[in-house]
Amino acid sequence: MLAATATWSQARELSSMNPDEIKGLQQRLADAGCYAGPVEGIASDALAAAKKACPDQEPVLRIETGMHLAPIWRIGVDAQCRLAATGSDDKTVRLWSLPDGRLLRILRPPIGAGISGKIDAVAVSPDGRYVAMGGRDAHADIDHKMAVSIFDASSGALIVRVGAFENIVENLVFSADGRWLAATLGRGAGLRVIDATNWSVVATDRNYGDNSNAAAFAPDGRLYTVGSDGGKIRRYGPGPQFRREAVIGTRGGKDPFSIAIEPAGQRIAVGFSDTTAVDLYDAPSLTFHAAADNRGIDHGNLSEVAWRADGKVLIAGGAYDISSVERPFLLFDRDGRRLDDPPAALANDTILNFAPCGDGFAVAASDPAFGLVDGQGRKRLWRRGLSADMRAKVGDAFTIAEDAKSVRFGLGYGGDQPVLFDLRRGTLDDSAIPPPGLTEPIVTGLPITNWFNQWSPAFGDRAIALDQREVSRSLAIRPSGQGFVLGTEWMLRGYNAGKDAWSNYAPSTAWGVNISADDRLIVAAYGDGTIRWHRIDNGRELLALFV
Repeated sequence: MLAATATWSQARELSSMNPDEIKGLQQRLADAGCYAGPVEGIASDALAAAKKACPDQEPVLRIETGMHLAPIWRIGVDAQCRLAATGSDDKTVRLWSLPDGRLLRILRPPIGAGISGKIDAVAVSPDGRYVAMGGRDAHADIDHKMAVSIFDASSGALIVRVGAFENIVENLVFSADGRWLAATLGRGAGLRVIDATNWSVVATDRNYGDNSNAAAFAPDGRLYTVGSDGGKIRRYGPGPQFRREAVIGTRGGKDPFSIAIEPAGQRIAVGFSDTTAVDLYDAPSLTFHAAADNRGIDHGNLSEVAWRADGKVLIAGGAYDISSVERPFLLFDRDGRRLDDPPAALANDTILNFAPCGDGFAVAASDPAFGLVDGQGRKRLWRRGLSADMRAKVGDAFTIAEDAKSVRFGLGYGGDQPVLFDLRRGTLDDSAIPPPGLTEPIVTGLPITNWFNQWSPAFGDRAIALDQREVSRSLAIRPSGQGFVLGTEWMLRGYNAGKDAWSNYAPSTAWGVNISADDRLIVAAYGDGTIRWHRIDNGRELLALFV
């Protein structure tokens, strides 16, 4: 079988193949996830078909620091808590030994430009043999379809790609016995259940009005999911049919984002992305049991939940803060009563995922960071990224020279640990005292509101349209006053007089933007630790700096 990651130079051997050999190669390409249609028996046609059917096979240079460079959306662990897989916006999945956190290998699925290849979902089979991953598939650039990629954990080889799904793979979870793999999908594409003995899809439910955000298997083999279509919990019977048995509405919010079944199978916990609520439900009857004690948590969310292995403790965390930066998490008992607060906050940014691990939990965060906490919330292992913290690069935390050839920014949060990069000299120096001639982004002069860390920016009385769950993070108005640039969760967007001019996918969250005095260049600070220069007329990247 030809791996989907084979270089295009291998396919050039087609020029010396006969028609039967060409058709054989086409079949192997199809097996690897690249459909190549019928040919007339000549090599040039086969080459064209194969190239059209596969993502770009040219090498892509990547910075490698030994750690993720962008938010870690998911963490999966095996049943013995000896292996962890982390999936990130940096388009890699990394395997780590536990509990020491040693990097074992990097899994690299096919990637493309922009968000193509970003990882949203990761799961490790209970026996630690397989790693499943998915997200915004690079193949979608070719045929607008997504798939789940299955890798062998010991060798790092891509085994198979499953499916031709209509939207992003949001979440993946194996059943406790490893027999089934559930995949929840975005934008109404629903649910797929995969038989892990032969990697075939055995159950499908497309009856979702919006994202199917997460899934969890109960001890009795039933499957539960949560979806954003008004806020719903769905329950499915055991495999292999997984027939839908019931649907109920959630109490705590309209965008349930995670679901966890306690080990005894009696209690369901649900976290929400649109509120700070955590709901508890009775699993057998699907009736509401209690709301967890979220007193004092009046903004952000507790979107991620997981049960401790003994079922006595529920952990919840997300994007709320009790100080200016730190994002803590909370512990509850089976009835939602608040337990002692954890001894210390973990992440400097949003907690994105929990997974039960031994007598505690594995944690993934947006810093990027991951690690382990014990059953009482005490830190056992914590690994953070090695790049600059580009969050909150607004105001005097992100200033540039008139010609954009000098940039002053903080290596830490906001303006912490300021440095000055001089493009002419190619130097980076400490910069406690700002040099003269540097300017902040212009944020006044046009009627732009709700642009800083908000879901709904506006130009005058007109909303600025963003994608679902896209947050506006930064703003720079053009010196000419004729337009502006927004940096968002995953886009760099240019506007003329409030109307869309262009939009480009960003390598990570665009935490800061500024524009040169001559109105020619954009300088942007991204969550992957880079500063990048772009053209103002179309957003095309010209130069990148990584510290």
